[in-house]
Amino acid sequence: MFPDGASPYGCLDMSGNVWEWTLSKAKKYPYRSDDGREKIDKSDDPRVLRGGSFVVGLHYARCAVRLDSRPLIWNFSFGFRGVVPGS
Repeated sequence: MFPDGASPYGCLDMSGNVWEWTLSKAKKYPYRSDDGREKIDKSDDPRVLRGGSFVVGLHYARCAVRLDSRPLIWNFSFGFRGVVPGS
């Protein structure tokens, strides 16, 4: 189901596991960083999820796919990716 091989960074299976939460509030394109979508707050405004999940099919398991949901909604196919700075 996933492409063969690793990413240029040696990572495997980077898409298709879960929809990944982002900080961005769900707003229409074009993207504008000054429109408040990147403001950190405690609101329940819908946020962008990216990357798709194996649950909804291969077509959605790519980084260009976007979905939005409210942060307080739980779903087993929503998750996050931890990022650790390189050495």
